[in-house]
Amino acid sequence: MTKEDRAEKIYKQLKYKRKKYIENHTRVRGYSGSYIWHRILLPLLKILRISEKQHITVVGDAQVETTKPVIYACTHIGFFDIMILFEAIKKPCWLFWGNPNEDLTTLYGWMARRNGAILIDTYDKEDRKLAKMEAEMLLNQGGSLMIFPEGAWNITDNEPVMKLFKGTVSMALNTNAEIVPIAIEQYGKEFFVNIGRNIQYTNEKESIEQLNCELRDNLATLKWQIWEKQTICVRSEIPADYRDTYIKTILDDADGKYTEKMINDEKYHDKYA
Repeated sequence: MTKEDRAEKIYKQLKYKRKKYIENHTRVRGYSGSYIWHRILLPLLKILRISEKQHITVVGDAQVETTKPVIYACTHIGFFDIMILFEAIKKPCWLFWGNPNEDLTTLYGWMARRNGAILIDTYDKEDRKLAKMEAEMLLNQGGSLMIFPEGAWNITDNEPVMKLFKGTVSMALNTNAEIVPIAIEQYGKEFFVNIGRNIQYTNEKESIEQLNCELRDNLATLKWQIWEKQTICVRSEIPADYRDTYIKTILDDADGKYTEKMINDEKYHDKYA
């Protein structure tokens, strides 16, 4: 059995078990134990980051303490951002993990599942529904969640933040959770994280579409603040193949597990497009 076949088999088994579990329970299994694992895994994440010669700079942290569950809504830039964000956030939170593919068979996949992860097959309508139900169960238990509302790595030419899926806002409304927006950017081995202030949704007159746009604006502002702290670049100094080189670097970080087409397929698309 190949590594890919083994990953697919594991994924099918996990999806089947989740469906059966959600049909008969109202609380997420493994929630209490995940806090213990989180304390164990954080130092390991730091060791792995140092071994990769990566560095984190938190340029801002406006998050405020709350007794409510929290959804950490993060921008998405590449293979390492999940590990970097866990270390920057520090607080326990489960990962809302779309299309993990063969990552399930890697060390990072094992760590994510021990920490607590809600897997989702974004191409499967039923599984999308079940994953959202499980996430809301977690939040209703008082747990926190890390999610990437863009749905895919942002490899666009000129969008600070791509259009967002509405699930993040919907889950916050359904569970009375607060959203903490977080922007992350990568320059080689340097990672910059900007953590925004908690968002509480109390205006019922606003539609999910409007609230989703506000979340995107928040993320874009946080991303812009990261950019403002970078060295000014002269356009004439940008190589002609800069974009191709950048995308190749992003894909190389993932060891060939993803392609540009896969990334573009997974991001949000307007229904009329």
